[in-house]
Amino acid sequence: MPEHKVNDCFEKIEALWKFVEKKAEVYDEAIKAGKTFRKGNLEDIEKLVTFLRTWNQARGWKEPKVKEQLKTLWSSKKYAPILREFNEKYSEGELNEAVLGKFLETLLDLLRGLDGATEIVGTIKLAHVLYPDVFPLLDNPIAKGVGMGSSVGDINKYLKFKRAVDKTIERYCPDLPEEEKYKRIDEMLYLWYTWKQDGGESLKELLEKFGENCCANLFENIVDNIQMNIQKGA
Repeated sequence: MPEHKVNDCFEKIEALWKFVEKKAEVYDEAIKAGKTFRKGNLEDIEKLVTFLRTWNQARGWKEPKVKEQLKTLWSSKKYAPILREFNEKYSEGELNEAVLGKFLETLLDLLRGLDGATEIVGTIKLAHVLYPDVFPLLDNPIAKGVGMGSSVGDINKYLKFKRAVDKTIERYCPDLPEEEKYKRIDEMLYLWYTWKQDGGESLKELLEKFGENCCANLFENIVDNIQMNIQKGA
């Protein structure tokens, strides 16, 4: 499929996602805030708090506690050195799975302080808005849909998902903007699995209904390739 057609397909999906996701602006603001927060600027921390509370409503996190926990990333002896190390390796292009895993463990430990739960989905969402070009989004319906089991599980399973998505992007949509590539894939997977939780039939049928058969086929190939890469261990 010509690259311009691939981009057109993702633009259609983005428009549909914004229509069904009533809090899309919360995500956009969190991405902007994440860029400054990871450099130690806490001026827009409220936008990160709003994002975590809005996109994790089931947790019932209280705003003051979320804010205080986020601040500890830059204030505690436990977390701040790890964040600085990650920033350094990120800027130098030296990230590997050991570094990614250590960073995710840090965020996971941070969010456990909110309610004592293993908050892997919240960890992924926070990691993504801090580094949207490094960490793809993932929720339990998508994890189940792509063959990872009934839930996201743990950090190792998540990194396996990241490898699978990276290989799929390289094959089907290598020209997606770097900072948007994972969000575009997530929007499609969200509509494919999470929106109706019906195995993607509604999105595929919706695209075909409006004559977007090429886009329907593209996204079906992307889903199949992610599933295949996960089964093969990426």
